[in-house]
Amino acid sequence: TGIGLGSFASLCENIASDDPTAWNALETYATASHSDWASHIANLKNANWNSIQAIGIFYGANDWHNNVQIGQAYNEDPTLFDGACAYGLKKILTKYPHLQVLIFTPMFREADGTNSDVPNGAGLNMDAYGASLKHVQTVFHCPVCDLGNEININRYTLYSYTASYDGTHPRKLLGLQRMGWYVAEAVKRYIQPY
Repeated sequence: TGIGLGSFASLCENIASDDPTAWNALETYATASHSDWASHIANLKNANWNSIQAIGIFYGANDWHNNVQIGQAYNEDPTLFDGACAYGLKKILTKYPHLQVLIFTPMFREADGTNSDVPNGAGLNMDAYGASLKHVQTVFHCPVCDLGNEININRYTLYSYTASYDGTHPRKLLGLQRMGWYVAEAVKRYIQPY
């Protein structure tokens, strides 16, 4: 969240503006700090956005971990959780109104020995972040898929589906299969092919 170079709001600004200077700044930042971002940035930068039918946003796990405040109602404040989502969507959909949007709430995770059922430093558990995306849905009228409560990953099953070193990313085969199935079903249900 926020307007940092790698944030959702910033990426949407880059996509909407086609400003090579902004992309160059992001590539320089990624080279110095996040080399694993390089291929993702290149894909976003070089995509033909007029031919892309839909985008999926998997949003919120890092915000819970970093104690980001949510916001009280629909807002476009990029320093708040749902405001950053709305800010970014407004930018990208103004430029590419044909895009269909799917938002996925964050799934259960564990970080630094604390699981996401426990309130973070902002006093919020992960479900609060998922529920707040309904603020965004009320304006953009796009599906918000409840990955957090519908994927059956919880404190008892977490390490059967996620990488043991971080308790978040579905790196094991079962985790990838489960997320893949859920996302595919959401796409089939909500995305209209052109």
